[in-house]
Parts: sequence; structure tokens; C-alpha cells
Amino acid sequence: MDIKAELLKSMEREELEQEVKLKIASFDGLLTREVALRLIAKEKGLLKSEQFMIGEVPKDARDFTIRGKITRVWPVMGYSSGKQSQVVEVKDETGEKPLVFWNRDTRLVQRLRARDLITVKGAYEKSGELHFGFQGSLSVEGRAGVSELKDIPDNETVHIKGRVSRLEGYDKFVRNGRGSVAFSFLISDGTAERRAIIWNDSERGERLKEGDEILVEGAGVNKGDIDIGLCSRLKIRRGNPEKKNAPSG
Repeated sequence: MDIKAELLKSMEREELEQEVKLKIASFDGLLTREVALRLIAKEKGLLKSEQFMIGEVPKDARDFTIRGKITRVWPVMGYSSGKQSQVVEVKDETGEKPLVFWNRDTRLVQRLRARDLITVKGAYEKSGELHFGFQGSLSVEGRAGVSELKDIPDNETVHIKGRVSRLEGYDKFVRNGRGSVAFSFLISDGTAERRAIIWNDSERGERLKEGDEILVEGAGVNKGDIDIGLCSRLKIRRGNPEKKNAPSG
């Protein structure tokens, strides 16, 4: 479809050019002219969004919908240009692909975690990756729950909530056959107590105090220990050191 030609069937050329300028300006000059034309056409109902399975998205497809489960949330990446991006891995029964969010859209990722079921509209494909579009939308259809410590199996990605019952500090641990210095502490939720090990950005452990209530998102489980890695989030709420177990609810 010649998008410009279709728009000119219902708009004067000068009117279209003005809308293109306003659309580009509304995105701080980050839009190309082609993308601005597509957004205007979409607003006027000239472009319809298709839905694809994740493993079947065509090369260079634009303005489509996907639905899948998050398997991993990567940290935000910053660039010398001032731009930033954040990648969320998503999968369905046909495959798994990275979904990239750019600049101000990275704030949408703050509420996402592994095992969430999401629907993304207005995505586009580029070089084998999925990208969240300038006027895309995201909805969480199924929220991953928090696991009880007594029930977490090995080799799973889990989210846990509890209280820091004891700080162990820095020590040397073996991971993947190699020794590494990491920060460990014990966490209790009233059902069990487990050792948690912060492998990446281990200085995060220095912020902890006994009695703190914490939420760990995207942790691994290895031989009963909680592995807090690069893609794990650690959220802290100051607590009472006399209170060892997480509150109910």
C-alpha cells in the first residue's frame, strides 16, 4: 500500500505535511517520515494490525500483535547517544524472541517480570528481533505469582517475598564450576528459610539489614539456594529486625 497516496485521498497535501511535522515533533524528532505517515494512517483507520505467533513473525513486519509469556527481563542498557533500551524475552508454543523497548517506553518494563503473560500491539520486526512501536500498547493478561520458599523447585525462575533473617556477607562460592565472590544472606517467609546469593552487582547486598522485607523477582533456584543474578530485581522495604518472618498476604 502507498500510505501517502491513500492519505491524500482524504486530505490536502499541505494538511498532510503539517500533520507529519506535528507527529515527528510529538516524538521529540525521533520518528522518521515513513513512521509518522504510518502512525497517521493507523489513527485514521487505514492500517489494520495483524496478529502473529512469535515464531512466525515475517521479516520486516510492521504494526502487528503478539501474545506470549515472558521468560526473562534484562536490565536497561544506556548508549553514548543518550538513548536507552531494555529487552524482554517472550515465547509461545512456536518460539522465543527478544522484545526491545526504547527510551521512554522502558518504563513499561518496570512492572513486568518473568512468567507474566502479555499482549503487545503495534510491534515491528527488525533483524530477527521484535520491537515495541512508537504508539504500541502493552497489557498484562496473567501476572506471575510469588512462590513460597518451601515449594520452589530447582532450575526454575521464581519470585519470592520474605524477610532477611541473617546477613552472611561476602564469601567465595562455586558457580558453573568456577569460584566467584558473592554476597549471601538468609531469607524466611514463614514456610521455610533459604540461602540467597547475589551473584551480579553483589554490592546490592550491602543495602540489606536484618528484618528488611524484600521482594526478589526473576531469581533462579540451584540446589535449594536462591540465585540472584543479572536479570533479578531486588526490592527492599525497611523492617523490624525482631520480626523474622514475612507478613501474611
